[in-house]
Amino acid sequence: MFRTEKLVFTELHKTGGTHITAILSELLDGEIIGKHNRLTSEEDHLYKIASIRNPWDWYVSLWAYGCQGKGAVYLNTTQKQSLYFYKTQLPNEMGKKRLSIYEARTQLTHNIKKDTNSWKALYKDSNDADLFRKWLKRLLSEEYKFDIGEGYGFSPISTSHGLMTYRMLKLLTHHTTNVYDKKLFDQYKTIRDFWNKNKNTDFIVRNEHLESDLARALELSNYQPMEYYFKTIENKFQQRTNSSKRKTADFYYDQETINLVQCKEQLIIDLFGYTSPTPEVN
Repeated sequence: MFRTEKLVFTELHKTGGTHITAILSELLDGEIIGKHNRLTSEEDHLYKIASIRNPWDWYVSLWAYGCQGKGAVYLNTTQKQSLYFYKTQLPNEMGKKRLSIYEARTQLTHNIKKDTNSWKALYKDSNDADLFRKWLKRLLSEEYKFDIGEGYGFSPISTSHGLMTYRMLKLLTHHTTNVYDKKLFDQYKTIRDFWNKNKNTDFIVRNEHLESDLARALELSNYQPMEYYFKTIENKFQQRTNSSKRKTADFYYDQETINLVQCKEQLIIDLFGYTSPTPEVN
């Protein structure tokens, strides 16, 4: 999270947040406060900015990061969970002091039977499209949703929506919103209605249009005009770095996995007008 006297930026995982934070730190007088923080009542008066990314590319990025042995999803799927996970980490993820007996028992049961070796095998080669497809289908299946280990399996979101939508709704809805409450979701006809009523952001920067979107967000938050920031951002931060070595999304997807992401991340796809990759295989 990056915060100034006028705005706050919170980053959704793997959506260009590190780059945006670097830009904001260079341009504005503010402070960095952790990463992936959920906004609180202390930020209610600030202009709230977040970031998003094409879901098809997001899953490739998430998996490729795991192929480097990094990231929460990689660690949670390839390791058995410790006592600390149950006492502190998972409750913190879910915004509560402690797990209920049902939650602890359910998570422990899945942890005991979790096949960490088969998960590890899916991260062997970031240039293997077949491994990616197998990983994606497992990650978004009902059977393995508790292996992800960040509360996803306990949320009604997981019954019909993917991990990216879950993370977005958990991070970018109002701090009093309980994304684990089925009764709350039952009040809305669609997941989009839920988002429209509970979102807690003023502007969401698309990773694919990062510089121009961020410049516009800065203008709307009562800083300099958009043109000033766009030129400054282009000049200073034209080259973005990416630690993973991988091909484009077109290489990794076949029609089955394209359809899977289309189904699971329909909310994000519709909200931001994202289009699917063109598979290199039939």
